[in-house]
Amino acid sequence: MTQAPGPGSGPATPTLAALAAAVSASRHATVRDLVTGMARLIATWHRRSRSRAQLRTIDDRLLRDIGLDRATANDEARKPFWRV
Repeated sequence: MTQAPGPGSGPATPTLAALAAAVSASRHATVRDLVTGMARLIATWHRRSRSRAQLRTIDDRLLRDIGLDRATANDEARKPFWRV
C-alpha cells in the first residue's frame, strides 16, 4: 500500500541546504550591493571635488558663459565634496 505524501514533504518544501544556500546568496548580494554603492558614492564625491576645484580656475568670462558669477562660483568651490 502506498501512502500519500504528508505535509512538509515533496518538491515544494525546501531543504535545509537549499535554505542555507539562499541565505548565503542573499548575504553575498547584500555585501556586493553595499560595496558597489560605496564605490559609486566615492566616485561621485571625487567628481564633485574635481569640478569644484576647476571652478576656482575658470576666468570671469567663461563663468559668465555658463551663467555664473565669481561669487557664486566661489561659494560652490568652497563647499565640501559631500555636500550637494
